[in-house]
Amino acid sequence: METIQVKFILKLLGFSNYRASISDSKLKPNSKTSVSKCKDICRKLCDRSWVARSEDITKFKILPPGKSLLKVDLSNLPITQIELEVLKASAKKTTTPGQIKKVPADRRQETIRDLIDRGLLAAVETKIKEVWLTERGKVYLRDEFNPTGNTLSFSGKMLDNYIQFLRQSLAGEARMPQTRSTTQTTAVQPPNTDTSRPLSDEDILETIRNLDRELGTDNYLPIFHLREKLAMVSRDELDKALYRLQRNDRLEMSSLTDSSPYTQAQIGAGIPQNMGGPLFFLIDSDSKGAEFFAI
Repeated sequence: METIQVKFILKLLGFSNYRASISDSKLKPNSKTSVSKCKDICRKLCDRSWVARSEDITKFKILPPGKSLLKVDLSNLPITQIELEVLKASAKKTTTPGQIKKVPADRRQETIRDLIDRGLLAAVETKIKEVWLTERGKVYLRDEFNPTGNTLSFSGKMLDNYIQFLRQSLAGEARMPQTRSTTQTTAVQPPNTDTSRPLSDEDILETIRNLDRELGTDNYLPIFHLREKLAMVSRDELDKALYRLQRNDRLEMSSLTDSSPYTQAQIGAGIPQNMGGPLFFLIDSDSKGAEFFAI
């Protein structure tokens, strides 16, 4: 790993949950590092699965299936008015989210991503928003990281970040029950261990079930537990997967009404809503139905 990449990761360790905005000046390896250089470092580290990133789509274009859709009677097709407006905005040329005037700003990214997933649009340009340390990155730093050479120059703050990271890792291991069997220890690992493909919605649902059993949350799992377990999945992608599971009647999400038992960071892991508290609790619809019939 290049020295500038090491510095980037050591700076990242200084942020809460090892997660930061790519434009945060405190993330720069040094004062002369540009934001574009930080993005380049981020992409290279993502290629090695040591960090992950979330992105906004800044330019997109319509694909032939999307053009064909605009030519048919849409009254009986499963497409919303907001989705239709996005398709119309890109019908003639590559466009940006800001040019979709008839769609609320907070719905544009979600809608564009959904249409991309359905093969109607394609992303032309993206912009990195956030970057965070992955589980694989944590393992590398804890067990494999071995800096060598005589030209390395790390600040006291960078070294302190690394020391604090190691201490927290050791403290976490010390809190784990030593008598737990191997089967119990691995019970809440994501079902998909093939890192060459992304987690499927079914993988995510199975992880929710495993966490619920492990933590004893009685089919009322706070969402921050899932985000911590699936740190390799960006916030936007995980939210989209949860909404898809909800639309398919596989999952229910409940709002947080009493925030007193939780920290601000845990509350911030919820999905904000225009009205009321954030969506915070995850409820497996299949398990809920099974409990109903058991009664």
